[in-house]
Amino acid sequence: MRDVLRQRIEREIRARLEDGAPRLAEVAAALGLSPATLQRRLAEAGAAFSEIVDATRRDLAGDYLRQPHRPLSDIALSLGYSELSAFSRAHRRWFGVPPRGNRYSTDAVARQAASSTSSICSGERKRSA
Repeated sequence: MRDVLRQRIEREIRARLEDGAPRLAEVAAALGLSPATLQRRLAEAGAAFSEIVDATRRDLAGDYLRQPHRPLSDIALSLGYSELSAFSRAHRRWFGVPPRGNRYSTDAVARQAASSTSSICSGERKRSA
């Protein structure tokens, strides 16, 4: 599949996620294609609509979990899941840990990076002083 078509499909999926799992027919209509044409193009590229939806959700989940102020239930709804439990199962399938565990590990990595940077900066200041 051409990258341009995949990007257009992903953009349409993102635009519809908050309303639930997007349907192929809705995305096809937004792209000016029939559902059959979209399915054929996906099949020619060895891709499936459900796989693109899943990958889009996974990528967005990673981005949203880096926002510590954002509640997990809000993230689940933003990704088109009707319940937090459905999002938790998907997250565990994608990353091998529940979303809360991933959020904490992401926060820990960010704190560690910030701490390392401040230690390096303060060490440089001491040497230059």
